[in-house]
Amino acid sequence: MKFLVKEVLKSFSTYSTHKKIGFIVPSVGFYSKVDASTRIRVYDIIETFRNNREFHLELYRNHRYYDIVIFLKTYNASAQTLAIKLQQQGTRIVFDININIFEKGSNFVTTKQLEEGIAFANISDAIITNSPHTLSILRQRFTEKVTYMINETLSNNYFRIREINDSDSLTLIWIGYAHKAAALLQIKNVLEELHQNTPLIVIIVAEKEPDLSLLTVPIEFRAYQHNRIPEHLAQADIFIAPRDLTDTYNLGHSFTKIGVAMAAGIPVVASPVPSYLDSPAICCSSKEEWIRAITKLYTDRTFRESLIVRGKKYCSDHYSLESVQSDYLNLFRRISA
Repeated sequence: MKFLVKEVLKSFSTYSTHKKIGFIVPSVGFYSKVDASTRIRVYDIIETFRNNREFHLELYRNHRYYDIVIFLKTYNASAQTLAIKLQQQGTRIVFDININIFEKGSNFVTTKQLEEGIAFANISDAIITNSPHTLSILRQRFTEKVTYMINETLSNNYFRIREINDSDSLTLIWIGYAHKAAALLQIKNVLEELHQNTPLIVIIVAEKEPDLSLLTVPIEFRAYQHNRIPEHLAQADIFIAPRDLTDTYNLGHSFTKIGVAMAAGIPVVASPVPSYLDSPAICCSSKEEWIRAITKLYTDRTFRESLIVRGKKYCSDHYSLESVQSDYLNLFRRISA
């Protein structure tokens, strides 16, 4: 609510000495209701620049002139038409694409998405993304374009001190969209074998309850509410993030999914997504590796504490608002020069 009120008030303000940046997003709504990418890559960034004396950032408004317009995950035919029109007025166009839609053979990407994504990228003056895999694809395909990887911020709300749970049971947590919870079936045999030896529960946080009837371990569903994520994380021992990496779409995921847990002091066990590899997450490719990693974290308190400390520091060093703001400043200065 507060964010949108501030945006409305900007309609009555002028920033004559600032270079103006407008954001176009898939949908506008209250902070807690918009999708994660809009919240993290637009709303949070606008707020970070609220008092900046060089650039003024806001949600895009028709009939206002902008030095730069950033299209977040918006690239269909009408977006292409608008981008060309804005360029003719002297505006620089940035394509912010935080999903991998540039490779064929994915179950998550349609031919239309692929074609429209390529077309919009060709129109753009610069392209930004949030994963090393997608950045590599962009640089191979669009060799003449300015391409950047800009991380997503992790809210200070996640960096809370928490007590390590010591109990006879093991609580795992997974957070995401309900239709993606099927990824947990990738480690079905892992969860079932662990449950044979240790009382185990898996907390699922999603916008609606997913169909996980094929899983035979205890599951506790929590309805997604953005402001309650730290609370849910605090009740877990380990964050799990399995992915089917035979699908190229999943190779392009950002660090953020596991970053919120790591910042909150929850150790992470995950599939080896490229954006996870340099972090303190334990990446596993086989049943044996998954079981070994989770068991060690559960039984070795010293190891778990060490991983928690390393994870929080890693998130603070690479995903703070200050470090991400610096990346945006570099982008804005380069393409508006």
